[in-house]
Amino acid sequence: MSSNTLTYSSELMKNFLQAEIMAPDKKFEALQDKTGHSLLFSIGTDGVFYCTQESSGSEKGWNRIDLSSALIAKSFEGKSGVQIKTFDAAQNITNGTLELAITVTDGKTDTLFLSLSNSDLDTSWLHNPSWEIIEYDNPNNTEAVLSIQNIYISELLTSSTGSEYIFVDIEKDPANNSKLINRYYIDLKKTDGYYWHEHNLNIDLEENGYSSTVGRSAGQTIDGMYTIGTVGGLAQFIYQPVLTFGNQISRHR
Repeated sequence: MSSNTLTYSSELMKNFLQAEIMAPDKKFEALQDKTGHSLLFSIGTDGVFYCTQESSGSEKGWNRIDLSSALIAKSFEGKSGVQIKTFDAAQNITNGTLELAITVTDGKTDTLFLSLSNSDLDTSWLHNPSWEIIEYDNPNNTEAVLSIQNIYISELLTSSTGSEYIFVDIEKDPANNSKLINRYYIDLKKTDGYYWHEHNLNIDLEENGYSSTVGRSAGQTIDGMYTIGTVGGLAQFIYQPVLTFGNQISRHR
C-alpha cells in the first residue's frame, strides 16, 4: 500500500479592518486617467469637492484628494460656512483632458469656478488644481443674488479636437416665489465683452424637481440638452441642441 505525504506551511497574515473608501456623497461623477485608473469626483457631506483616485501602488488602493478647500480659503478669506453646492466633470473625447466646473456658495450668493484642459496622464495637478473664477457679468440681466442650480459640460466633436461648452442654470429671480430657471452658456473668450450669455429654454420651468442631461443622437457631432420638469403643475419635456443656427456659441479654446 502506498503512503501519503502531507506538506504544510504557515505565514503571518495582515489583519484588515473593513473601511469605507467612498462615503454616500451628495453628487458623484466617474472619469478615468490615461492609464485606465478611476477618478471619482464627488461633493462630500462636509461640502468639500473631492477626487477619489484609484492608486494601485498604495496600501488601500484609493487616495481621496481635497480639490476645493485651498480655493475657498484663498477666495473667501475670513468667511465661514462656505462650501461646494454643485459641480460637473467631463473628459474630452478626443484628447482625454479633464474639465471641472464647481459652484461655491457662501449661503447668500453663488460663484462659478472652472478648471479646464487638465492632463489625464500626469494627474499631479489634482493636488493643486488651477481654478478660474467666472463672475456673473451679463449686462442685460443683472442679478443682485446669483443662485446656481446646475452646471453642464457639453462637447462639439470635430475632426481634430473636441471643444467643450459650459452651461449654467440659475434662478431667474431668487426673490420671486415662482422659482423659474434661466439657462446661460459661458464664453471664456468674452467675444462680446462678457462671459455669461443667455441660452434660454423654450419653456418656463420651475426649479423644484426639474432635471437636465446632456445627450447626443446617433451620427451627430453636437450634443443636446434633454430637460424635464413642471410649471404650474403641468409636465414639461424638451430637447435643445447646444449649438443652433443664429445662436452660435464660442468655444472656450
